[in-house]
Amino acid sequence: MAYGTIADASLQGAALAGVDVFDATQPGEPIGRVVDAASEAGVASVLFETTLAALPEGDLRLGAADGPRIAAAPLPYSITP
Repeated sequence: MAYGTIADASLQGAALAGVDVFDATQPGEPIGRVVDAASEAGVASVLFETTLAALPEGDLRLGAADGPRIAAAPLPYSITP
């Protein structure tokens, strides 16, 4: 599971769950999918699944390889194995 933000006011109120996540450096197919999202003040926070290889080096994009950029960030909570 991964967390990120998207600074794009046009996403305010958009239903983002289920939208594919792409890596702009490998645009052929999606590398993940948004699980949940919330937006406020022009910034969408997204919880998404992706490959470990795509974090943190991928150029993550929402919906298409040239879509809005997802800025990956640490999860806002800890995970204990």
